[in-house]
Amino acid sequence: MPVITLMFKDKKIKEYPIIIGQSLTIGRKKANDIVIDNLAVSGFHAQIDSVSSTFVLRDLDSTNG
Repeated sequence: MPVITLMFKDKKIKEYPIIIGQSLTIGRKKANDIVIDNLAVSGFHAQIDSVSSTFVLRDLDSTNG
């Protein structure tokens, strides 16, 4: 199973498994699947979509792009 690893500098913070066929959202707000508590990250920043055996990262019109 693919895994997203959230890191800060060289330290692993947390791992998030990605289930094929599902999406994950990334952002500062608690409603996201991956929450990053940093003001440089928008409330709803990005989404990772599973498309067949490929993953696509999509910007959710975040302030910082």
